[in-house]
Order: sequence, then C-alpha cells, then structure tokens
Amino acid sequence: MDTDDLPIALRRTRRSIGATASPAPEPTQASTPRRTSKRKVRFSDPGPVSTPRTTTRASSSTGLTPMVRRANLFRGTPSSASSHRRRSAPPSGSGLSASSALPDSGEVHFLPLRHVLDGRIQRRIRRNGLSEEMNKISAEKRRAAAQTATELERLRALVREKDAEIYELQNATIVLDTDRIWDLEREVET
Repeated sequence: MDTDDLPIALRRTRRSIGATASPAPEPTQASTPRRTSKRKVRFSDPGPVSTPRTTTRASSSTGLTPMVRRANLFRGTPSSASSHRRRSAPPSGSGLSASSALPDSGEVHFLPLRHVLDGRIQRRIRRNGLSEEMNKISAEKRRAAAQTATELERLRALVREKDAEIYELQNATIVLDTDRIWDLEREVET
C-alpha cells in the first residue's frame, strides 16, 4: 500500500530494452544519393505518349485515378454506365412563359415594383420596414421630377425674355442707325 502514493513512473520498473550489441559503425565515404531510374507519377504529368491505338482512351483521360470513370471530358461519348443514369438539368427556358415574350411592335412595358414583387417578398419588405423607405424614395423621386420641371419652365421663360430683349435691341439699333444716316445725309447736302 505504500507504493500507491508514488507516481506511476516510479511504481513501475523500467522496460528492458533488448540490448543488441551493434557493431561499431565503419567509416564510409559520404556520397550524394542518386535518383533511381523510376520516375514518380504526378497528377500534372501528362503520362506516356499515346500511340494511335490508345489515342481515344488517352485523349479522354482526366488525370484522375484510373478507377474514376464517371467524369468524362467528352459528352459525345458517354460511358455505358452514365448513359443510363438520369442527369438533372435546369428547367428549360428562363421560367418565363411564351405569352410574356416581347410583343411584335417592340414596345416594352415596365410594370410598377409592387406588381413585379411576389407576396413573400412584399411581406419581407413590410416586416423589415423597407416599405416606408420605398415610399420615401418614390416621394423623393416625384419631388425631384417636379422641381426639375419647374426649373425647366423657369429657364424657358428666361430664354423667351432674353430673346425679346435681343429683338428690341436689334430694332432699336436699326432705328438709331437710320436716324443717324439721315442726319449725315442732311449735313452732306448743306
């Protein structure tokens, strides 16, 4: 019971290592290891040059392990196992019906945002408080459009006013020039 208080390293006896008498190492000449003639295969290695007999097999090789035959590079020659397998594909077309295609006239109508969004998206927008933001954005756009229209009308009125002033000045110049010409003619005659 006395040994229970000791750590396990002290309670156990040392393992006996089979003492094999190793002969003293003989001094050998140090040399650089030489590469063996066998090359190690890497995935980036294209492999052996193909002969005409093996061209079809080698050209469809994927560089993967030989047992992986499901991945083909060429779709035109599926393996017998994969030709019977069902492949999943995206639905044909973009999900739009033929009636929603562009009309013959080439006219495109843009629907309001509330018509384009489905109910789930509209509920998410309402839940996240984005409908108020959308209302603010549309009100801001309307206000900016109205402000632009009033500014445009003001500038057009200013242009009309300047045109009228230019017309008056041209007519006044003609009248003044005519009066001056007459005065000069009178001076010459007298």
